[in-house]
Amino acid sequence: SPRQKLLELLERYLALATKGHAQLDEVAKIQRTQIEALERVLDKEGSNGQSSELSTVLDGFIQAQSMLLDELESSHEKTRSLQDELGKAQGEMRLDPLTHIFNRKKLQEDVEQFLTHPPSDRLRLFILVIDADDFKRINDTHGHLAGDKVLIYLARLLRTALQEESHLYRYGGEEFVVLSFHVNRQEAVDLAEQLRKKVETSQMSYQDRPISLTVSIGVSGQESGDHFDTLFSRADSAVLRAKNRGRNRVMTRF
Repeated sequence: SPRQKLLELLERYLALATKGHAQLDEVAKIQRTQIEALERVLDKEGSNGQSSELSTVLDGFIQAQSMLLDELESSHEKTRSLQDELGKAQGEMRLDPLTHIFNRKKLQEDVEQFLTHPPSDRLRLFILVIDADDFKRINDTHGHLAGDKVLIYLARLLRTALQEESHLYRYGGEEFVVLSFHVNRQEAVDLAEQLRKKVETSQMSYQDRPISLTVSIGVSGQESGDHFDTLFSRADSAVLRAKNRGRNRVMTRF
């Protein structure tokens, strides 16, 4: 019956909306209103025995809507496939899709490369692991979209604060990594302090609401026999100590 076909169309709209088509959610609401109105007219016309013309109109409406839904469902599958391909390509390009800085894969490759081929015999490789403080609170208070904006903001802030010889990566979640070369440990610690203060004194807002940002930073440097896991692990444990001691501070482990 036309009523049953209309209901089936609405269910298909709603199913699409739950698959991530945010705009279709509004479309589905409009369609629900239209369908309910059409059903009322259909019932009224049917009771008067004059539903032939209306049924013809409804059949055309249903056919057009069905064709539209076929295209939307096909588009959804194509979009998902393209997103998968884009994610794979971004991984191969070694870029983080959100912040557009280097990703974890590129970090691991660069650490291994820099450990074996430093730019100078006088310089050592140092790693700074930077963790955004209270990131869960930001998500809970301002929403996950705000959390994404914070990560993008931090990436830009850190990148502008670094010299060309330093390299910035997003390790994952709210954690960033800086690789830099220094003659001694103090230079690396000084860099970490500069970055920490830069974030602490920054001013960010989301939807006209200020968001206070701080970071905890762990610092470690290249030792004999190091590889990625050992070097990163020391800096990561230093971050944990910074978190446990109140956040918004720099800790080292050598």
